[in-house]
This record gives sequence, C-alpha cells and structure tokens, in this order.
Amino acid sequence: MTDKIKKKFDTLEKLVTRLSDKLNKLQSENIKLKSDLEALKDKSKYLEGELLKAHQNFKEKDKIIKKLSKLSELINNETEKI
Repeated sequence: MTDKIKKKFDTLEKLVTRLSDKLNKLQSENIKLKSDLEALKDKSKYLEGELLKAHQNFKEKDKIIKKLSKLSELINNETEKI
C-alpha cells in the first residue's frame, strides 16, 4: 500500500512541478507582453503627436493658400480695371 501512495505522491509531485514550470513561463510571457504593450502605447502617443503636428501644419498651409488665392483674385480684378 505504501508503494501505491509513494507512486501517487511522485505523480502528484511531477504534476505540481510541471504546473509550476508552466506558471513561470506564463508569468515571463506576461511580463514581456506588458513591456510590449507599454512600448506600443509610447509609440502610439508619439504618432498621435506627429499627426497633430502634421494637421496643424496642414491648417497653416491651407490658410496661406487661401490668402494667396484672395490676393491673386484681387490682383486679377485690379488688372482687369486697368
């Protein structure tokens, strides 16, 4: 009977060891994934800032184009009067 108990205990011990190894592996993967997620968040914030700068730049250039267009129209009108 003690042999049966010893075998069951050994089997249980092996199972606990395997589960512990799997847990360690999953925890390690979790740490890596968290690190990757933080890196992606940082990249996303950077890209968001770059997009905002590009949008502001576009708006400024659009204003300049509109002003130049109005100026061109005024010049054309004055030229036609002459």
